[in-house]
Amino acid sequence: AAIAWGADDFFVKVEFDQRSLGRALRYAMARSVLESRLHLFEVALNSAANGIVITDIDGRIEWANQAFAQMTGFPIAEVTGQKPNQLVKSGAQDAGFYRQMWQTILAGQIWRGELVNRRKDGSIYHELLAISPVLGGDGTVKHFVAIKQDITERKHNEQRLELALVGADLGLWDMQLPSGDLHLSAKVCSMLGYADGGVGAQVSQFDKLVHPADAPARRAALNAHLN
Repeated sequence: AAIAWGADDFFVKVEFDQRSLGRALRYAMARSVLESRLHLFEVALNSAANGIVITDIDGRIEWANQAFAQMTGFPIAEVTGQKPNQLVKSGAQDAGFYRQMWQTILAGQIWRGELVNRRKDGSIYHELLAISPVLGGDGTVKHFVAIKQDITERKHNEQRLELALVGADLGLWDMQLPSGDLHLSAKVCSMLGYADGGVGAQVSQFDKLVHPADAPARRAALNAHLN
């Protein structure tokens, strides 16, 4: 009963000796260090701007930080033991979306994606989600750690930009550095005679569409800008 309340160890009177006392002291010091580190980690996680959720293998919440509560409107005490999809599921994603997500994380792989979820008050928000499996000593998945970022404002800005581009009949492409990954708007694809997403996702693929006479000047201009 004492151990259940937080004691480190116990002695049997007839077995009280120097060895037992040393063992108890080592346990106490090790536990003190561990509790100090756990407290530090909890403070750090609660200070994070992104929502952080730890679940068991069935997806039931064992721990969540304050950012998750602020993002969803659900108090921490109310979410413990619940499944996130029971709390914030909006219906925007179909069963196949969640099936693919579970297949990935149960295989021990990290899953990343965007979702449309619903807060406690019924309002909709956009979420960028990454779920990492936590493996036990035997190599099996024991827990999941989810990192959640509210990207609602970013999505609204993207929608406003897209409306402006459509209204002006303009196309837009942007490039991620240093990978060189491209994102081309639907207008750029249609201007080139491709379906949306059919041009290719790398600068090297896009360069092949430039007329040979224009390619050197374009490449020099891009390199100068990057430099």
